[in-house]
Amino acid sequence: MKTSKPAKTSPRAENSVKTARENLTQNSEKTLNRRLANLRPWKPGQSGNPGGRPKAGILSQAYHQFLEELDPKRRRTLAEAIAKAIIAKAMRGDVKAASELADRTEGKPQQSLAINATVNSVQDLSDDELQRDLHERLERLKQAVAGRVAATANNRKTARGNPENLKQ
Repeated sequence: MKTSKPAKTSPRAENSVKTARENLTQNSEKTLNRRLANLRPWKPGQSGNPGGRPKAGILSQAYHQFLEELDPKRRRTLAEAIAKAIIAKAMRGDVKAASELADRTEGKPQQSLAINATVNSVQDLSDDELQRDLHERLERLKQAVAGRVAATANNRKTARGNPENLKQ
């Protein structure tokens, strides 16, 4: 039985092919060929996900349909009624409503995060530096664990000593 080779494969795929062929104990040749076919790259112009990501889930579609329904008493959609209620709350000084309104109309503000770090390769450190670094990290970890254990013990003592805490 002849097997067809893939047109072009990467070195990683070739290694996988060799490994798969060497480990051919319970797998039939047909099963092996199907598995190897999955390692082939997409043809040019071919999409790996032709349907694309679904536009909306079932729950989202239900929400959209419900919000598009007309309120017979007020002759407007439920979405319009909700928007009007949020605007009214924001006008009365409700900060959360104002924030929601701003996020929906102008988009959420971008958050930036500055990271200032140096990364030393383990290979660049001497044995003494590695040992010192590991010892420091271990001590910090022990302190953090001890702090959490103490906090948990204090919470339990407080809960036992105060009947009000048990009612919550």
